[in-house]
Amino acid sequence: MNLLRGQALATASLLFIAMASSLPQATASSVSGFVTKSGSTLQLNGSSFKFAGANMYWLGLDENVGGVAYPTQYRVNDAFSSAREMGATVVRSHTLGISVGCTLCIEPTLGTFNQTALDRADYAIKTAGENGIRLIIPLTDNWHYYPGGKHTFTDWRGLTNENDFYTNPTVIADFEQYISTFLNHVNVYTGVANKDNPTILAWEEGNELTYAPSAWVSTIATYIKSIDVNHLVAYGTISGTIDAGTLSVSNLDIEDAHYYPLSVGQVNGHASQVEGAGKVFYVGEFAWNGLGGGDSPASFLSAIEANGAAGDTYWSLFPHGDTSQYVQHADGYTLHYPGDTTSMRASVNQLRSHAYVMRGIVAPPVSTPGPALLTSAIGNQLNWRGATLADTYDVERSTTNATTGYGVVCPQCVNDNATPWADSTQPNGFSWYRVRGYNVSNNVGPYSSNVIEVLSDPLNDWSHTYSHSANLGFDSTNTAYFAGDTSRAFRLSSTNENIVWQLNGATSFQATTYYWPYETVSPFSIFTSTDGATWTATTPVVTGGTGNWLGYTYTLSGLTNTNFVKVVWNNTTGNSWSPQIGQVVLARQVLLTDPLSDLSLAASADSPLEIDSTNTAYFAGDAARVNRGLANTNTEMIWAQGGVSSFQATTFFWPSETVSPFSIFTSADGATWTAATPVVTGGSGNWLKYTYTLSGLVGVNFVKIRWNNTAGHSWNPQIGDVTLTD
Repeated sequence: MNLLRGQALATASLLFIAMASSLPQATASSVSGFVTKSGSTLQLNGSSFKFAGANMYWLGLDENVGGVAYPTQYRVNDAFSSAREMGATVVRSHTLGISVGCTLCIEPTLGTFNQTALDRADYAIKTAGENGIRLIIPLTDNWHYYPGGKHTFTDWRGLTNENDFYTNPTVIADFEQYISTFLNHVNVYTGVANKDNPTILAWEEGNELTYAPSAWVSTIATYIKSIDVNHLVAYGTISGTIDAGTLSVSNLDIEDAHYYPLSVGQVNGHASQVEGAGKVFYVGEFAWNGLGGGDSPASFLSAIEANGAAGDTYWSLFPHGDTSQYVQHADGYTLHYPGDTTSMRASVNQLRSHAYVMRGIVAPPVSTPGPALLTSAIGNQLNWRGATLADTYDVERSTTNATTGYGVVCPQCVNDNATPWADSTQPNGFSWYRVRGYNVSNNVGPYSSNVIEVLSDPLNDWSHTYSHSANLGFDSTNTAYFAGDTSRAFRLSSTNENIVWQLNGATSFQATTYYWPYETVSPFSIFTSTDGATWTATTPVVTGGTGNWLGYTYTLSGLTNTNFVKVVWNNTTGNSWSPQIGQVVLARQVLLTDPLSDLSLAASADSPLEIDSTNTAYFAGDAARVNRGLANTNTEMIWAQGGVSSFQATTFFWPSETVSPFSIFTSADGATWTAATPVVTGGSGNWLKYTYTLSGLVGVNFVKIRWNNTAGHSWNPQIGDVTLTD
């Protein structure tokens, strides 16, 4: 797709068709075998292969989250899980193969290749395979967009006509060098070269190419197959057309077209034209929501099911955001699972039903959500990273401790589009929060991977403060002037008084303050400290400025290495009773359970650490563990949590090698490390299970594990799960 085109289209209505039939039941699996061509059909392991899936163009390089950057592993995992839940067995992704001419690209400058960019593509390819999803990967682009395209190659050679890309021998050789590097690249996670990886269904010569000369199409197809004997080659034409000249290219296997708007007549005609030439036809992109008019999505999908097309990939699927809500893409075609609106939810169901019709199997029950991750609490606002496949959430609160005494304060009352969620009944003193998601069938998933602790101080006494200077008191008069606030701290003299709060590992601080409107506002100063002795000035976000007494809220967020917060009065020339401090709220993470189903909960993880979800029976039923992949080195992982008092890691050692224990280190600042002496218990099982435990920790905000087995296999030992508590 031209990624800019969709912004000009208007919204259209959505239709939903529920489909069912007496077909075999679906089962989950990773990929096995290469997809091949037989006449105008695709084959897999001796059977017909038909598919439906999604475009996820951003998997190698994303421009939707604060500028161009590599997508996080969490977003990649979340998107593939959503695609799989919708029945996808194929994903088309531009930026896995179109990646030239930018700093973060695979080929930033001519002849220079970026290993980091290749590693990021490797992770997406590995994750696709683990989800039983195959990939169609374009290798260049007709359009001028952030990951580069055919114009990049002509620009590198100083050519003003970018169509020289198709005819200039030097430029063609440059493109072939890029293709060779990418196809021969060995995946750092799997040890398999791209050209030998069955996860890849086909190489697409380019996205929406405009009548490329047949000679060039033949040259590139022949070159690809001279390197790669396993994979099919697709062309990649402009929207709504089939380039008839390419139908006679013998080494070209697949033709596609894109549909904006949807047209049953076109898709049927294209399918017939391509099949008549003995090639495979699939729908590379289409407007899942019918945006832009044309035929209905229901009739369009029905046509694909009936006309002999091998498959289709709608435009386009996006994951949850890293801290909350979803990633958005402003082209009108953004799809989220299970759907942001009633009409999107209907379309998700429609696409899911269609996918299983294409596969010839019954759609299975929807899967249970995974765990959410609480990412912040600021004041009474709670935010979380979405649980994959969740529809709604319970929010639970305890006033006892982090593990017991919970009650539901928000019964399935919020979804990922409605965060942050505000606790309008947040109690004074300490409280703890956790969430868990429900799927669209109302099946509940596990609790969030962590717990957030909140300290809310109403400043009606000093019981929740660490210290305060002498000339302070409490004012409970004239509450109507203070937005109903029943008690505030104020000074007894116009001096630089202060209050200090302690919450080890605080991640946020918020103070509600009030200023008498007849004096110039003299702002508070706020400082943070690790030890309560050395203080660092902060720059809080200050909002408000309305009310009888002017109400201002001071907010600090994203705090690290913070155990103390101090607020200082600065108004030494005005009245002692202005300003005043009302409610103060601090928050921190106090419990983190990392199941190591991915690496997203670690503060850092060396490359190429990877997740092993095979042979769970050998690992006491542990469904996912982290190992070193192909790197037999002193690899490290770090977890961060303010004020860690205990740490526990479940580990597994292959019994046919001498046990080489992990080393564990602790740190207050993540820079200076102290070797720890854990208590190690266990030593039984198919793989020998050992538990490493640290307790009674003081002043610890980071814990690091180091692999030491550099003489044995890289996949031994493995870490199953990790728990940090306060």
